[in-house]
Amino acid sequence: MYSELPPPTTPSVKPVWNVFLKSAPALKCPMCGSDRICKDGLRHLPNKSRIQRFLCKNCSYRFSFNSGKNAENLRHKQHKLLADAHGEQKLLMEAQKQTEKRAAGATKTDKQNVKGKVVEFLWWMKKQGFSEHTITSRSQILSRLIKLGANLLSPDSVSEVIAKQERWSAGRKANVIH
Repeated sequence: MYSELPPPTTPSVKPVWNVFLKSAPALKCPMCGSDRICKDGLRHLPNKSRIQRFLCKNCSYRFSFNSGKNAENLRHKQHKLLADAHGEQKLLMEAQKQTEKRAAGATKTDKQNVKGKVVEFLWWMKKQGFSEHTITSRSQILSRLIKLGANLLSPDSVSEVIAKQERWSAGRKANVIH
């Protein structure tokens, strides 16, 4: 009776980390390059979407990969940041060209022009999503530097004005610089 039964077949033993990743067998750890990775929960994003988290069994590095819509949003944001940085670089180059054209000390910077640049900068910060508190504090710092006689278009002038402030602590100077 028992001889009629076929011999038991043992399924091929697969490593545990490959069993968990049937949907994505080509994933590798970005730190060590190992394919010994397993799923390690979900990351919940503010827009109510979720991203799968992974854990490397070799180096214990936890990571996630963006795919689909999230990756497309990320690419769009990166492209937008690059475009904004390029536009900002153009503005800085234009300002530098205008200051190079003037002879040293021949013309003073127009206060309205400087205030206009400050307003442009603050509006740019608002569009980039900086908090209102950050924008307000930077506005106060820039206004104070202008009152102290700093030329905001010249980094040397700003550094000189900051260095001359004896009543400011080292921490305050560091905050103004950054």
